[in-house]
Amino acid sequence: MKQNRPEEMLRTALEHAAPQQFEQILAKCESQKGVVFPMTPNKSKRPLIFAAAAAACLMVGIAGFGGYAYHQLQSVASIVSLDVNPSIELTLNNKERVLKATPLNDDANIILADMDLKGTTLDVAVNALMGSLLKNGYIDELANSILITVEDDDATRAAQLQTELTETVNSVMQSSSVNGAILSQTVQKTQELTQKAEQYAISLGKAQLIDSILAENPTLTFDELANKSVNDLNLLASNQGNGIANVTSIGSASDGSYIGTEAAKSAALADAGVSADAATFDVVEFDLDDGIMAYEVEFWANGVEYEYDIDATSGAVLKKSQKSKANADISASSTVNTPSNSTATTTPSDTTAATVSEAEATTIALQAAGLTQDQVDGMVVIPDRDDGQTIYKVKFWVNNTQYFYAVNANNGQIIKQEIHGQNSSNNSGNTTSTPANTIGQNAALAAALAHAGVSQSEIYDLDIDNKLHKQPAYYSVEFKANGMEYEYEVNAQDGSILKFEQDHDD
Repeated sequence: MKQNRPEEMLRTALEHAAPQQFEQILAKCESQKGVVFPMTPNKSKRPLIFAAAAAACLMVGIAGFGGYAYHQLQSVASIVSLDVNPSIELTLNNKERVLKATPLNDDANIILADMDLKGTTLDVAVNALMGSLLKNGYIDELANSILITVEDDDATRAAQLQTELTETVNSVMQSSSVNGAILSQTVQKTQELTQKAEQYAISLGKAQLIDSILAENPTLTFDELANKSVNDLNLLASNQGNGIANVTSIGSASDGSYIGTEAAKSAALADAGVSADAATFDVVEFDLDDGIMAYEVEFWANGVEYEYDIDATSGAVLKKSQKSKANADISASSTVNTPSNSTATTTPSDTTAATVSEAEATTIALQAAGLTQDQVDGMVVIPDRDDGQTIYKVKFWVNNTQYFYAVNANNGQIIKQEIHGQNSSNNSGNTTSTPANTIGQNAALAAALAHAGVSQSEIYDLDIDNKLHKQPAYYSVEFKANGMEYEYEVNAQDGSILKFEQDHDD
């Protein structure tokens, strides 16, 4: 082994210094094997020259080997990112030493501060970063989630790094008495993922996590999730009983900064006027309502299904709806209180002419809301059909709250009701005031109808929503007419058409 060692070293050095010469040198050595060279003293200086040449070759080989080793130490082998709200990226060589620590947002600058992590081992760097995250209050019992992402072309090394990092982070959290929730993943850089990360100024890892959540819950949007903390994303991801694909999770995300599921259930029950022992809950989980963290609460009571979105911070009702278990049909034995000048019918699928007038349907809806005509704005009443029944869709507003009622036109029964409250607080805790001098829903509808070239008597499936907390404030107007679907965004202050879409009603 010792006799072969010089040749191995020479081979390595020459391969990286001048690889084209190595085989020629060996060939010359082979051709002269066994040849006796006469030694003539003081006749020639060739041995000295040869020795010098050999020494020079050795120096070149050593220099080449050193250059190769330096290149390896400076080459990026892996990229690791840590996301909480601060997002920090570490580039590593193949020895797991830090080549560069990059802050990806303003909060990350606070975490890195004056730390110089270049040249440190990954373990030392992660311990230092975790210490700063804990010290500055970015990780605690109220928000305990962190996302670890590893990018590496070597899948085996990537998986090993992911495991090592998870163990290190978990150890730091436990030593700080924080019950951590750790999400970890590996990522393959793609053009689409890179564009999303750059567009929203987030890490590649956070972009991939959001894509994974959206794959399980397509009702959400990337735009809604991009500015959420990793703890909020983890709470939303926890709705999936089997977890999120390709994401390893340990621990549970804390909801300590929110009111909690029990308080959300109580808020929904109180609003519905239902006692806890009479309710059977189907769903209580986190959701987003117009970008606001909310609890989605669904339960049954007395044959009625209730659905609520409860503001996770304040406990306010953001949205609610209710419907009967049998799709609002009533049995032949049901007793229905109808207006005195109308005739009640007990056939749920009755398709005869309406016996309840639009005015009566309006009165029924207002009474259900506990309001009078002069207290509401933008009253709209549209005759329609639903599962073989003639109904009236009654919609009106009080300030920024929208009321919707579906009234059976044959017996006056309310078969569906929804109340959508507009919350004006944004994600950062600042408030956005409702603009003054808005045109109102009736004017917005008129503007949309004029643009579409249809009359109000021609339309059906009308839906108007206030978006007065948006910038700019607008009304969302949707309706169908003459086999077409129309969607409009109407400026709430001047009635101009901000956006419209028109398509065939399939």
